[in-house]
Amino acid sequence: MKSLGHKMSIPVVLLLVNLFLSHNLIGQVSAYKHTEAFKLGFYPYPGSAYRSASGEPGTEYWQNRADYNISCQIDTANHMISATSELYYTNNSPDSLRFLWLQMDQNINKEDSRATSYDNTLSHVDTAFVNPKFTNGYEIKSIYIEIQGRKYIPRQVLSDTRLQVWLQTPLASSGGKLKLIINYAFKVPGNGGVSTRVTHAKTPGGELYQTTHWFPRMCVYDDIQGWNTPPFLGPGEFYLEYGDINYSVTAPANMLVVGSGELINPSQCFSEKELQLYKLAKESEQTVLIRSPYPNNSKINKVWKFQIKNARDAAWAASAAFTLDGAKINLPDGKSCLALSAYAKGAKSVHEVWKHAAQFTKASVEFYSRIWSPYPYPVATAVAGFTGGMEYPGFVICLGVGPTGPGVWSTINHEFAHTWFPMIVGSNERLHGWMDEGLNTFMNDSAAIAFNNKELTLVDTPKPGPVSVDTFAIDGLLAEWNQDPIFNQHDVLGRDVNAVYDKPAFALHQLRNNVLGHERFDAAFREYIRRWSYKHPTPWDFFRTIENVAGEDLAWFWRGYFIHSWKIDIAVKKVSFLKSSSLGTMYNSIQLECLGEMPMPVEVLIKLNDGTSQRVKVPVEAWMRGELHYITILNEKPVTEVRVDPDNLLPDTNRKNNNWKHE
Repeated sequence: MKSLGHKMSIPVVLLLVNLFLSHNLIGQVSAYKHTEAFKLGFYPYPGSAYRSASGEPGTEYWQNRADYNISCQIDTANHMISATSELYYTNNSPDSLRFLWLQMDQNINKEDSRATSYDNTLSHVDTAFVNPKFTNGYEIKSIYIEIQGRKYIPRQVLSDTRLQVWLQTPLASSGGKLKLIINYAFKVPGNGGVSTRVTHAKTPGGELYQTTHWFPRMCVYDDIQGWNTPPFLGPGEFYLEYGDINYSVTAPANMLVVGSGELINPSQCFSEKELQLYKLAKESEQTVLIRSPYPNNSKINKVWKFQIKNARDAAWAASAAFTLDGAKINLPDGKSCLALSAYAKGAKSVHEVWKHAAQFTKASVEFYSRIWSPYPYPVATAVAGFTGGMEYPGFVICLGVGPTGPGVWSTINHEFAHTWFPMIVGSNERLHGWMDEGLNTFMNDSAAIAFNNKELTLVDTPKPGPVSVDTFAIDGLLAEWNQDPIFNQHDVLGRDVNAVYDKPAFALHQLRNNVLGHERFDAAFREYIRRWSYKHPTPWDFFRTIENVAGEDLAWFWRGYFIHSWKIDIAVKKVSFLKSSSLGTMYNSIQLECLGEMPMPVEVLIKLNDGTSQRVKVPVEAWMRGELHYITILNEKPVTEVRVDPDNLLPDTNRKNNNWKHE
């Protein structure tokens, strides 16, 4: 038996004698345009010295740097944070800069912020990104510039969540440096919905402060856009420069403070017993209870000092109600770091779940470090807060009230996967949300499957099935397939979970399982992480890297899945049992038709009337010349059944036309 997959022409002269039942699809018109799917000129710009055509950073790639020294203090009576930030900015670009732009994200909570109008499109306050308890945003006390021994007050222009700072003399290109000193304060808004990121609220054990985007941060100046200054509206998160962040938090002595990076003065913050337990946790595979809640108020303060290197942001939380647990995280090459979990006293059921959080953190970080690349920070801290889930370098916040064990696990797993996207690979979240949320969701799927293979048995976790369309709630995905394409600004997509999370994740599974195979895809994905660690890739850099490492032109795939919302619909059009006049033998002719706009490689199961069967793999090139493709089976036995995509691996929008069976 021999299988021949080919297009319209058959290399022998055939006498088309229909000796068997033919099956035709009548009335369905193909939407497929092969010249559109495979047209040239996919990439909007060629490679350059800044960004190689292969997807790598170019030989002259540059990015600017922002280092911070910040000291702040909590006023618990008025829920105010007052701070001084010293920002050390290095201009590595080839351009001299006459002004700077800073992100003033606390201003999202002002009543007249642009985000307030944006949020008014939502029907429920609990889902809003602006805290309904409005504040004055950042209250700037003073701003100074120090450069080359001079210190002056610069001219400033505030525009919503952006601040422009004009320089008296341009900042030199290729290494020019300055220091920006900002004295400021802001009121921490009261507890809002699960989408607000910075807030405070009472817990049974005391007030809890969840403190994020709490200092003015530099906007990115890059070779693509120059200054990146879209306002902060909520869904589109952050695009930030890398640098070292040293910060201190002065808080009442009964409070526990946890934050991004490593606590560098533990002996001044913990009791002798707590310090011993803190050190023990760094070497313990089992969870160690480091500190219990401190119920009494304190009139004296304590200073907590943290440091995180080569990071784009930092966040922290503080409460006297925190319980602190810790455990050792094992990293590749014999290295290790520390998992911490901080959770406030609450309902017993919540406590029973969160006492596993250090192990959830440990398992998640260990898995991703082993599969993709090592976790880069000395500590991984999970906090039970008031946000559904939010990620920062080395620090994540998860809803501390309500979720079940699987809910806490899946949130911690998702948020810590953000370590790789966008903390290590620093894409522009404000514009391209799928580059972190979609890639992250793809990573989460493999982690959930691995943990359910007995790598994690602390509590019941979601039970995903095989990596098929059923795994990803494909009915809901297909229902919105024609709505928002992935390639949209994040704020335009808003809460479109399909376009930002599920659809790009599903596309990557398709690419891995059905187009490239695991070996080629995994090598390309790892190489993308390696190339763009602590750098700023664009979507085109991602596309180019996957193509170049895997050795495959995938323009048709990116065009259909990411740029557009093309549907996949591959049908059995006609099945015939024919005789060749030149060969004098019988053969089966199976005609497939691509009815949707999106071409895909596909596997076809063919059964013959002698009980035998075979699978034919149809490559994507089969659709390069049009919507029709023929499979010829040289056999004296007629075909009794044909099934396109028999394992349900493709998100085919009409499975009714995938099957043909002789009655």
